[in-house]
Amino acid sequence: MPKEQYAAWRRADGLLSDPWMRVHERIGATVPKPEPLSLEITGTVAQLQGWTDMALPESGDYWFPGG
Repeated sequence: MPKEQYAAWRRADGLLSDPWMRVHERIGATVPKPEPLSLEITGTVAQLQGWTDMALPESGDYWFPGG
């Protein structure tokens, strides 16, 4: 799903759906534009394997528990 679409989701009470964005909205912040790389995590293969406790046998995108 595009980040722009996710960032615009609202609950029935009118507040943003994302809990962390909602915290900021409650104190008056607004979402000027989604940042495409804001959730990108980079590191060496060894670092990523250590952080996720997963084997990463090849380059690519991975989903990890709690991520």
